[in-house]
Amino acid sequence: MNELTALRVAAPEATPLSPAVRLAARAALLEEIGDPRARSRRSPVRRRTWIRAGVGVVAVVAAWTTAVVVAAPGPAGTPPGGIELVAFAPPAFPFTLDPTPADLQVTYSADPGGLLHAVWAGDTDDRLVVDISPDEPDLADPADEQDVSVQGRDGYLATETQQSPTGDRLQEVLVLEWADDLWVTLRGEGRFSDRDDLRDAARTLTAQPVDVGLSVRLAPAGWSVYAYKDDTTLTLTDDAQAQTLTVSLPPGPVPADELLAQLEGPVGPVIDGSVNGLPAQLVAVDTGYTGPGGSAGWYLQAQFPDGRTFVVQTPGALTRQQVLELAGQVTYTP
Repeated sequence: MNELTALRVAAPEATPLSPAVRLAARAALLEEIGDPRARSRRSPVRRRTWIRAGVGVVAVVAAWTTAVVVAAPGPAGTPPGGIELVAFAPPAFPFTLDPTPADLQVTYSADPGGLLHAVWAGDTDDRLVVDISPDEPDLADPADEQDVSVQGRDGYLATETQQSPTGDRLQEVLVLEWADDLWVTLRGEGRFSDRDDLRDAARTLTAQPVDVGLSVRLAPAGWSVYAYKDDTTLTLTDDAQAQTLTVSLPPGPVPADELLAQLEGPVGPVIDGSVNGLPAQLVAVDTGYTGPGGSAGWYLQAQFPDGRTFVVQTPGALTRQQVLELAGQVTYTP
């Protein structure tokens, strides 16, 4: 099964937008105002009522002042009865660390259910994970809970029990109610493993959006971010979550003469094209998807200007030219 098909089949039912859609906006606004009283001052009660906010959380995290797409049509225009391409606001993680640990690299992920993740890690055991959610997270068997306040935000420290194939492991965790419908959870290892370390890290959190590494600046009109993973995969979806578009970084290129044998469901020859002034290969595929939008799709293998390979998988409703022009607007910042 192609990745495109798998993502379509696994997509959850569409849900209405919730207040969590404004995660980044609320965080940035409160940071600028500098008045923690602007949000509710509830004690950190353990509500344990997870709300799946749906695709909207991820979509609007891109920028708090814009919709997912800008109204201006892209250069590919709109084919008769087809999909219009328009300028697209790249997704962004709503927080950063200031100062940023110089010896650690950060990657970002977003789940379809509305959870955002940032992981700072390096060549050592040092590792910091920051999760953003629209509701208070469920911890794994929390114990020894301690109420705290960091940057004027109420929260609590706890010790949770993480299960693994090698046995249970105790993990310190810091949970902060940054604003209404905006919870920040920190976990770490190495120099971020104990409670004081987590509090120190939380004091450096700044509500400043950071673009994720893999992005696209041209997309079908009305589409939004469905998920992204570790700066290596980005998936967009239409409002009904019936069609998806995926950009990914494979381990390496597939030789053009081997591409048809490597793909599942090719229905046409390899079409030579050009993206970023470099050779690209486009193949029409049958994804096997039987829902709205049909099973026709495109698989494009292209290169960034530095020669690194990326893949774009789109619905067949896009034209060849649209697929190539969209690929020309894919960006990657390691």
